[in-house]
Amino acid sequence: MSKFMKALAKVGLVELDPTDRTNADVLAIDHKADDAEIDLLLHEKRAPEPRVAPRPAPKPAPVRTSAQAEPPVVVGEPEVAPALGTERAFTEIYAAVGIPTSPFPAEKLLKVLAGLAAMDVNTRKAAILAMDAADDAWSIEDPIIDARRKIGALNDEKQRVLTEADKARQEADAEIQARDVYQGDATAEIRKQIAELEQMLEAEIKKVAEEKAAISHKATSAQEAAARESVRIDREITRLKAIENTFGPSESKAAQNSGA
Repeated sequence: MSKFMKALAKVGLVELDPTDRTNADVLAIDHKADDAEIDLLLHEKRAPEPRVAPRPAPKPAPVRTSAQAEPPVVVGEPEVAPALGTERAFTEIYAAVGIPTSPFPAEKLLKVLAGLAAMDVNTRKAAILAMDAADDAWSIEDPIIDARRKIGALNDEKQRVLTEADKARQEADAEIQARDVYQGDATAEIRKQIAELEQMLEAEIKKVAEEKAAISHKATSAQEAAARESVRIDREITRLKAIENTFGPSESKAAQNSGA
């Protein structure tokens, strides 16, 4: 029996065949491990130093001869920050800061824990540590380190977003202030022009009124002059008619008759 199966059976995650002699030592333990047993299992797991997978020795750099041409250096385009308000995928955020691939990513451990959500915390811990003990390809430290790195990347991303938001707010405030200054200047200029136009209007009204008065006075003067001239002419006509009245045809005929 594998160590992994024994560990799961100890915490009551699996049931073993009682007819198998190899299971006797495990079945002798109650399937529902109590807190003391779980704490002991956790202690046994934490006691050893964390396993560190040996890193492969670096390959020696190839020796280039003078005849060999140097490979062209490819310069990537600078990373452009996403627009504010655009949601970035977490994988994109992690890749942007160069988080290495973990043998056991934090997200995978979260899925396992979600599958064991019906168990109490200590039992879940014991199950995960049992999986770790049964598989040398990863260590419980792997998802822990992976989670720490990703938390750091997410905090940096959150700070970037907040900084961009603050910058956008400051730029907006500056633009609003500029609009206020423009509005104040434009209002003052327009009011100045309105005052000048009102003065021009007042002057034009006064000028037109004076011109109208002058025209009316001229017409009145002409009428008065015409009336005076009419009276003068009438007087002259009356004066001239006195001759005709005195020496007109009827008067001449009467004088002739009296002489005969």
